[in-house]
Amino acid sequence: MSRLDSEEKEELRNLREEVATLRQTQATLRDNMREEFNNSVDMLETKVRHLHTNLFKNISENQDLIEDLRQSLSSLETKNVQLKGIVSLISNNNVSENCSRQCDDDSEAQGNQPTLRENYEILRAELDEDNFFHHEGETFFVNQEETMNWFECRKWCQAKGGELAHPSGNLGTFLNKHASVTRRDWGAWIGASYSSESEQWQWVTGLSIQGDLRWLPGRPWTPLTRYNCLCVHFDGSESYLYNRPCNDLNYVMCQF
Repeated sequence: MSRLDSEEKEELRNLREEVATLRQTQATLRDNMREEFNNSVDMLETKVRHLHTNLFKNISENQDLIEDLRQSLSSLETKNVQLKGIVSLISNNNVSENCSRQCDDDSEAQGNQPTLRENYEILRAELDEDNFFHHEGETFFVNQEETMNWFECRKWCQAKGGELAHPSGNLGTFLNKHASVTRRDWGAWIGASYSSESEQWQWVTGLSIQGDLRWLPGRPWTPLTRYNCLCVHFDGSESYLYNRPCNDLNYVMCQF
């Protein structure tokens, strides 16, 4: 093999330098591409994390908003029930006050009229004697011929010289006595109503009803500020208490 001349050697050296330069350029490009690729990946990962965080943040905020709306709705429903109770209470109180004034006026007007104790024979002639019954020294009369609301029933009893029934003895034995003299399935107003101030059932005398109340199954109905007047009910075998709105119609039980 012949010896290379100086020009050829120079050309070979230049070629080697170019190859080295290309290799260096290739390495630099590779590093730059790798760095750019890594930066792109990092940027994409950051965006994904950001989107993920915002997504869950929005879900959480929406859930909080939904819960706030639910609580607001529940609060409004509660306030609506309270307002209905207040309106009912105001209405009932106004009716009760008007009736009380009327009943007091009636009581004063009939101050000189005979009561059952003073002239029992007059009432016996006027009313059906079979509808009277006695319990623990007190006399009761049941009107099963016409129905009236609680206030009208009270005035009707007062016009006869009595009052809506308000037995002073044991209420349970009174109900048993009532069951023993009743001939058919029926109900009647008695002299008791619900007091929102004391949150108790009270007689027309202002005294609270003592002892356990023997309610008709399924009663008392609520709210008591609406179903606020008391009845006695006979189902054919036993007598129970039950509550209705005072303006409902029912028979009447008086006490003399």
